[in-house]
Amino acid sequence: AEMKFESAFGFPVDPGMGTLGVFVFFNKTRIEKGENLVRLTDIITSQIGSILHRKHGEQLLLLKESEEWMRSIIEAAPTGILLTDVDGSILQINEQIEEIFHYERSELLNKNIDILLNISSQELFERVSDGEEETELITTTTLRGEYLAVQKDGNTLSVEVGLSKM
Repeated sequence: AEMKFESAFGFPVDPGMGTLGVFVFFNKTRIEKGENLVRLTDIITSQIGSILHRKHGEQLLLLKESEEWMRSIIEAAPTGILLTDVDGSILQINEQIEEIFHYERSELLNKNIDILLNISSQELFERVSDGEEETELITTTTLRGEYLAVQKDGNTLSVEVGLSKM
């Protein structure tokens, strides 16, 4: 059986984070524009906005909790761990990195990892991905190799560098 609709109305769903979609209502009888339709639209929009804001807040809380959990694991690790972005800029370090390299955390954060290695981060990433260095392929996204590192006082030491794609 063919359904025939006499009227339809729609409104955008925008909880303040950009339009997420459009709700469209169809009715078999004609709906006249007027105060009742406006009130209904306001009620529905308000409820949807409240739900979306609450869900967004819950997601932000979960994200914050997972970031704190990851930070606590990195900080508690018995080995030196540092995280960089794809350009080699240091995003996070643990206390062991401070002890190994004799730098304060504030001296390393947002600096390029090049200050710790005798090879540029770009060159390291390229050599490892090209297989030019003696590296061990752990998984398709993790490689490991041994390199010389430079402490703050200029002394060098041999370190194992593990690169993992996150």
